Amino acid sequence: MNSPSSNDLVVQLHREWRRLRRNPIHLVRAAGWEIVSGSLDDLDTLLTQIGFETRHTVAHEAALLKLVGIARHDDLAARAVVQRLLPGSLSVVRRHLQQGRDHDAVADMIGALWIAVRTFNPARRPSCLAAALIGDAEYLAFKRANRQRSSGERPTDFPFDVAQPERDLHPWEELAALVQQAADAKAADADDLAYLHCLLETPRTVDIAHKLNLSPRTIRNRRDRATQHLREHVAA
Repeated sequence: MNSPSSNDLVVQLHREWRRLRRNPIHLVRAAGWEIVSGSLDDLDTLLTQIGFETRHTVAHEAALLKLVGIARHDDLAARAVVQRLLPGSLSVVRRHLQQGRDHDAVADMIGALWIAVRTFNPARRPSCLAAALIGDAEYLAFKRANRQRSSGERPTDFPFDVAQPERDLHPWEELAALVQQAADAKAADADDLAYLHCLLETPRTVDIAHKLNLSPRTIRNRRDRATQHLREHVAA
C-alpha cells in the first residue's frame, strides 16, 4: 500500500469488505465460529450480530467478545471486528484532524485498531468492548508516543486498561472508565448503562445529537450529569 490518502484508505477498506463478505470460503469459516445462528450467506449478518449499526444489547456484547477472542488467532475475525469498529474509529480520527493532526491519522488509527483487536486481553471484560477497543487504538495511535516523550516512561502493559487510566482524560474517556467501574460494582441502573453505551459508541457529540434528534448542548449536559451520577455511585 503506497501511503494512500485518508479518503482512499477508507474507500479501500469498504471495497475490501464487499469482496470478503460473500466469499464462500470465508462464509464457511465464519459459520464455524457459531456466532450467527442458522445459515450465513453474508458477513454483514455477522456485523449486525456483533452490534454494527443496531441498538446495543447484552447479546451483541457477548458476540463481539467471542469474536474478539477468535480474532487473536484469525485474520478474518480481526478484519470483521475492524469493520464493525470503523465508524467509531473514524469519528476519533475526525476529532484529531480538527485538532491539527497530519493526514496520516486514518492510517495510524486503523493500524492501531488492528493491533488493539489482535492483542486484546479477554480477562479485561469491559462493560462496552467496542468503546474500549477504540480507546485502546486511539491511545496507541495518538497518545502513547507523546506520553512517553513527555514522561520518559516505556509502558509494558499493552494495551492500556481504560478502567485504570494514568493520564488526563477526555470527558468521553472518563465516562467510559466510570461505566466500567459502575458495571463491575453493579452500581448503576441497567437502562442508564444502556444509554451510556449508546453515547460511547458515537464519540462525536454532533453525531449523537443527530441520531437522537437532540441538540449537542443537551447531549453534553446529559453526558456530564451521567458522569457525575456515576462518580457518586462508584464512590458510594
